[in-house]
Amino acid sequence: QSTIAEATDALDGYHPTRAARAVEAFTDDLSNWWLRRSRRRFWKGADDTDKRAAYDTLWESLEAISRLMAPIAPFVGEWLHGLLGHTASVHLQPYPEADPVGLDVDLEGRMALARAVTTATLALRNEASINVRQPLASLLVVTGVGGVDEAVLRSVEDVILDEVNVKALETASGDSGAVVKSAKPNFKALGRKLGKQMKEANAAIRLLDSASVARYETEGTLELLMPSGSVVLEAGDLDVVSEGVAGRVVRQESLAAADGSTQTVTVALDTTLDDALRAEGFVREFVNRVQALRKEAGFEVSDRIAVEFAGSPTLLARLLDGAALAPAFATPVQTETLAETLAVAESPAGDFIRDDIVIGDETLTIGVRRL
Repeated sequence: QSTIAEATDALDGYHPTRAARAVEAFTDDLSNWWLRRSRRRFWKGADDTDKRAAYDTLWESLEAISRLMAPIAPFVGEWLHGLLGHTASVHLQPYPEADPVGLDVDLEGRMALARAVTTATLALRNEASINVRQPLASLLVVTGVGGVDEAVLRSVEDVILDEVNVKALETASGDSGAVVKSAKPNFKALGRKLGKQMKEANAAIRLLDSASVARYETEGTLELLMPSGSVVLEAGDLDVVSEGVAGRVVRQESLAAADGSTQTVTVALDTTLDDALRAEGFVREFVNRVQALRKEAGFEVSDRIAVEFAGSPTLLARLLDGAALAPAFATPVQTETLAETLAVAESPAGDFIRDDIVIGDETLTIGVRRL
């Protein structure tokens, strides 16, 4: 509904490019966020109401996209409209009108925060060369002064942890001392105020300690001492940067709030790995390889399968609990891949077999068979 309102407003103001970008952004959100996160809903039984709701939501979204893009990309809009079962041309349909009942600005704000934290965390994983399939112990988000609202953050905690594959979300207030902060001058704001003193002020600002910067964030003002005298810094005169949180790698993202202001989202990630986390990471990697084999074999997304695999004695010793596969390995693999059976075999059989599957230091043979 927000996209419909934005595109309508843009076209009414003769700004087709802005309208097109709104539809493009929504399509990207639908595909790369909502649809990906909802994929398990599409796997459910035929009579499941949540599955039906997911399909209805997707159909309504695509139908709206086809009409929103009709004036901008007429042929693609017509093609999509036809794929959805319509026989009449999309160009004979009314342009969508936003339904105020369907608007939920608070929900959009919560999800925007979840995505900002996710983006920052995934960037930190990339910098540390840790694949997202490898679970990590914790991430920390700065809340309160200089951070985000903790209640809003906790409302989307499960979404964030699931998306970034981290066990726990911790918080620390921006003025707690756990966050190492620095500041740099906003040259545009201070230049007009200080004139020739700007160079001297820049040097003094760079020397501010973390406590002074935190006090500036809390109170909105700070007296800056310089050799030539002092000046009172006001809100907007400094740009604050979080450089470290409790010794962890840290990253910041900007988040546009509903009121037009900009929030700073500061995330710190614990990249320490232990044996338990590595074992969970192996499960995720194994699932990924089986899913890739399903795709290569041409199986449908809802097909049930049987999986057989072979690996080194060292690997099998880790995965076996007596004569059977350990539940911590077998249960998630079977659940995620729709495998009715999962077994170790000296020579794995199946409709499609690969003997060059590499996970870490291990090379495996995996076979998949459609049931």
